[in-house]
Amino acid sequence: MNYFSVNAVIGGGLMGTGDFPTPESLVRHLDYIGVDRTLVFSMNALDRSPINGNKTLLDDIASYPDRLIPSFVISPADYYENGSIAFLREKAKSGEVRAFRLSTAFRVKNYERVIAELEEFSPVFLKNTGYADDTLNDLEAIARQYPKATFILCKQMWNGFGNALDLMWRCKNVCLEISWLHVRGSFELVRDEFGIERLLFGVDCKAHHGAAIGALAHADFTPGERELVAHGNIERLLGLRPLGRKLAPEHPLLKEKPLWTAFQNGRKIESVKIYDAHSHFGGTNGSWIGRDFNDLDAQLRAVAGNMDKYGISKMVVAIGLGSNPIEAALDFERRAREYPGKFLGYLGYNPFYKKFLTRQAMDDLFSRETFVGFKTLCSYWRTKINDPVFEPMWAYAEKHHLPILNHTWDDSYNSPSMLTDVARKYPHAKFILGHSGGGTRGRLESEALAKSCPNVFLEFCGTFCSDRPVSESIREVGIGQFVFGSDTNGHNVAYELGGFLSLPMPDKDLIPALGENMEKILADRR
Repeated sequence: MNYFSVNAVIGGGLMGTGDFPTPESLVRHLDYIGVDRTLVFSMNALDRSPINGNKTLLDDIASYPDRLIPSFVISPADYYENGSIAFLREKAKSGEVRAFRLSTAFRVKNYERVIAELEEFSPVFLKNTGYADDTLNDLEAIARQYPKATFILCKQMWNGFGNALDLMWRCKNVCLEISWLHVRGSFELVRDEFGIERLLFGVDCKAHHGAAIGALAHADFTPGERELVAHGNIERLLGLRPLGRKLAPEHPLLKEKPLWTAFQNGRKIESVKIYDAHSHFGGTNGSWIGRDFNDLDAQLRAVAGNMDKYGISKMVVAIGLGSNPIEAALDFERRAREYPGKFLGYLGYNPFYKKFLTRQAMDDLFSRETFVGFKTLCSYWRTKINDPVFEPMWAYAEKHHLPILNHTWDDSYNSPSMLTDVARKYPHAKFILGHSGGGTRGRLESEALAKSCPNVFLEFCGTFCSDRPVSESIREVGIGQFVFGSDTNGHNVAYELGGFLSLPMPDKDLIPALGENMEKILADRR
């Protein structure tokens, strides 16, 4: 199948050289993950001079006319800068450039005069959104006013996804690209509500590798729908003919990656055990969109079905994070009996419910086969992860050699470095760093902690938050201190598995993290 990404950047700017300093480096990456074409813009145009960067881009990518399709960066100043509007109109009218990048440095409404000059050519405008709800609110008026234009929301994350859907309902010329769209069921929801033509393929930064490919391969789509998302929709918007052939050559490393080859072709993983060490069930405040999110039995059915679909052997679920943890745990155990052998549980150690977490209650709960460790969520509880209130949990985990899944992020509540003294004090407890610190700084803290403490393990769901490829962390720390996690029921397991299985490393070097390491952690309990 052909893949045509809408989201790539080359060159450098004020923040450095980025993932792909040259067109050649970008093409090498596209070759590895099997992407045939991509829209590409210039970081120099974004950070320095749009008109100069755009002109340079055309020269830079001239050697790859079939694979690198230009996307110009535009600025509110283009209307006033001598020659800019004339240049943009010339390229849009000729069809050489049909896609234009809106910088996050300006409000969308500030682009109106430039958009008005380009609308007659049916342009495509791309805007990174992420968490930026203000961007979505601002975009509605512009999208309504210029219906011949198409606006693509790039890098849309879980928080604010509801607002993105509402904008798509209000404006039929707003679409989504999928590089960061990791919410379970989000692809199917967009298809059902708005039509498959409103969803477009993207891979974004190097750190994601094949996450979007894996998610698309396992979406509940027909082959024709998959083709439209992978390349057909953006070809239609840009007025380009389908390729009809693969441009990305088969990479030699794929011979050592049968797991990834199978998964990207929509098949389940059958030859190795996969333990998902990071999951949550329960209700939602509306930021996680899912049509079964507030029905625990429906969630269990859906997730159990996905486990069979993808090849997940076991999943460890955090229970009682925002309620009486003991009651919630026993209720979960009762419901999970319908799926024997699939689900295990972490006991949420929320300090606001500490009165329920007595020694006797924990002894009774951990005497059951279902419960295997603890979970913390300190940034949500506004309690520092090294607060003495957690001492009973650390001590209990130390005595019984239990794992603790710690939500870690680069913030003042659960930054990985804050666990340094705790992890050293309790060497028999197993500290799993959920998200491995989130962003790049948190990732580096996670690596440093794991290197100094062999009882610390990294877990990588939500890797889109860091610019650092997971493969670099593996080489730095060693695969023996990694476990796989998806953050389902919110995250799409196929997205997370796709990102991990597609790492540029032989399967044999990744397999321990899929299940073996977590199996050893659980086997050490006493």
